Amino acid sequence: MKLPLPLALAAAVLWLQPASATPAEGAVPGPAPQAAQHVIIIEEGGTGPHKAIATEDPTLPGMTLFRPRDLAPFSGEQALPVLLWGNGACANTAQEHKNFLNELASQGYLVLAIGLLDQLGTRTERSRLPTRSAQLREALDWITTQAATPGSPYAARIATGKVAAMGMSCGGLQAIEISGDPRIRTSVICNSGVLPAPSPMKAMPSLSKEVLRQFHAPVLYIMGGASDIAYANAMDDFARIDQVPVVMTNLDVGHGGTYGQPHGGEFTRVALAWLDWQLKGLTANARVFLGPDCELARDGRWTVASRNFPEPPPRSEQPTLQADFCYEAIVGIGAPVVVGKTPAGHRQYIPITGGTFRGDRLRGTVLPGGADWQTTRADGVTEVDALYSMKCDDGTVIIVHNSGVINGDGGFYARTATRFEVPEGPHSWLTRAQCVGTVSAGPRPGTVTIRIFRLR
Repeated sequence: MKLPLPLALAAAVLWLQPASATPAEGAVPGPAPQAAQHVIIIEEGGTGPHKAIATEDPTLPGMTLFRPRDLAPFSGEQALPVLLWGNGACANTAQEHKNFLNELASQGYLVLAIGLLDQLGTRTERSRLPTRSAQLREALDWITTQAATPGSPYAARIATGKVAAMGMSCGGLQAIEISGDPRIRTSVICNSGVLPAPSPMKAMPSLSKEVLRQFHAPVLYIMGGASDIAYANAMDDFARIDQVPVVMTNLDVGHGGTYGQPHGGEFTRVALAWLDWQLKGLTANARVFLGPDCELARDGRWTVASRNFPEPPPRSEQPTLQADFCYEAIVGIGAPVVVGKTPAGHRQYIPITGGTFRGDRLRGTVLPGGADWQTTRADGVTEVDALYSMKCDDGTVIIVHNSGVINGDGGFYARTATRFEVPEGPHSWLTRAQCVGTVSAGPRPGTVTIRIFRLR
């Protein structure tokens, strides 16, 4: 039985000590915070590989934290990037955006959102208390200190050099206002744009178009199309920004966006592709936004335009293969089961224990029960032959047959050819093309990362 939303949220609220995390290597142990923390579970923690929570910290009043519940996997190059979020209407609650922000957190981000945690369920007059753009900068100061403080659950787990200023509508103006901070690596402005003249409304940041000159890093606008009340202001911003790369995306849904849809809807997909590109270095995601044949342009529902990006290099006269990104899977693996030497070579298999996958057209979970059979030949090359299944969020089960080679000569090389068995339906396009893949180490022990591409 599904509970009404306020009851469902209330049922998911827990009182507990701050979620523990194994101290990162090099961190000096110290006393754990003593104050109990309020925790809310939204949409079962999201669909990403890191189940998320919404929580608060008594030393950061007036802010809600959306983050992976388990912080242990995050350190070094895998440390959590930071997203600073301002709400629509500059509200003192992230209630309208909680699905969106929770899903981003489950994909490996720390979100510091203006607003009171206890307003995520039933809102009271406290949700109308005024907020300030400066709260975002203060939150960044706070997490920077926490990341450097031995004994903090965030010690050595936060990538304080990978920060995005984000916000929706009035909160988008708050994000614009702090985007001049040199620590900001990118800005994501949603359903918002600077008004032609400073607003007389006390709750709204009083900005002029001159503030756009403060942008010093790439900017993404995610808008709701011509019916979005901020559309004209945003399009004017886009035309004025000439000092940094900027992308304008529009989906015809109006000012409310898709934040309240399951897992934040389409706005999450676009925001995540951008953030993974700008903050996690997934440069392949440039093809989502750039060029007349980019993925958003081919989607049909979105319109996209970009400015101030470097011109792509001229195409080679020699023929080349072109491919489109399909999905990335984080796959859990078990300990190898060694068969031993056979006439074909040294044989072993590696159990597949589960995982998740995400792409522009499909996402879901990797089902446990498959295996990767490996044969190491006399020349040292390992042939791989994996057979397993995945289940999409819409319930479709896909059988995956991934075969290829792993070669360590001159650096790690792992490439595969991938075939799919899919029932006729929304994902049967996978059976009508040749796909290839790469295999690399996963984000945490016991995982591998598999990226699949569709040859054109």
